[in-house]
Amino acid sequence: MMLKRNRNYTTVLAALLACVLLALAACTPAAPAADVQAATPAAEPPTPVPTYTPLPTLTPLPTPADPQKLGAYMDDSKKQGEDYRKLSVDQGDVYRKAREKQGDDYQTIRVKQGADYEKQRSRQGDEYAAAMKAYGDDREQWQRDREKAISAAENTVKAIVDNFGRTFKGSVASRWLAMGVIMAVVFVLVVVFQKRKDVI
Repeated sequence: MMLKRNRNYTTVLAALLACVLLALAACTPAAPAADVQAATPAAEPPTPVPTYTPLPTLTPLPTPADPQKLGAYMDDSKKQGEDYRKLSVDQGDVYRKAREKQGDDYQTIRVKQGADYEKQRSRQGDEYAAAMKAYGDDREQWQRDREKAISAAENTVKAIVDNFGRTFKGSVASRWLAMGVIMAVVFVLVVVFQKRKDVI
């Protein structure tokens, strides 16, 4: 009999606490998710400057038939070689400068990309820190409200047990007997007051 009474008492307490805990769990604040922003796309390496087309090979000057003109021929050949070398050097300088400019431009893009990425990471970190602080405040408030609700529920259950604990005890027959007595008393009182009303 005592085991059955304890089961009834435990069932009521478990049902009340389960309702309170389910209601509190539904109101639990969710942890903030990190705001994952799209990373800055990596700078594409530049397409190398096309290699310059070499100058056409010099066409040798015709060899003079007159030996006396051999000196002038040598001077003209030397001048032609110097002009060709100067053109080659100028062409190489233009190509080198184009390559250097391309490298400098690419390096500038990489530096700017790094600065933008650093700013993005810093902003993302600040936003996440603020979100975590807000979450901590919300969770702290929720914890206080939860403790208050649990404490109120425990006090309510304690008050019910203290005031009406006897209703959880006894057999089915004793409870029906108590209900029968209550109904009989109420019936008698209704009849008495009805008669009193008729007399008045």
